[in-house]
Amino acid sequence: MIGFGPGMLPLMFPSAAVAAFLAQEALKGPKGPPEAVVSGTPSPLLAFLLMAVIGAAVVLINLWSSKRSHRE
Repeated sequence: MIGFGPGMLPLMFPSAAVAAFLAQEALKGPKGPPEAVVSGTPSPLLAFLLMAVIGAAVVLINLWSSKRSHRE
């Protein structure tokens, strides 16, 4: 094949070129301490409480007696 050489590999396998670049960046060393990550997610207890309230509302609505009677 004419024109095939090592310069063609990044064109044929772009993910390998990206992986090689990231590996070189990782070898340069740390750039300082990592940033602190603050989680803004609410407590799972809030989700369980909300689920219990919605479940109780569904049960109460289904058990509520109807105002109309079925006299025919």
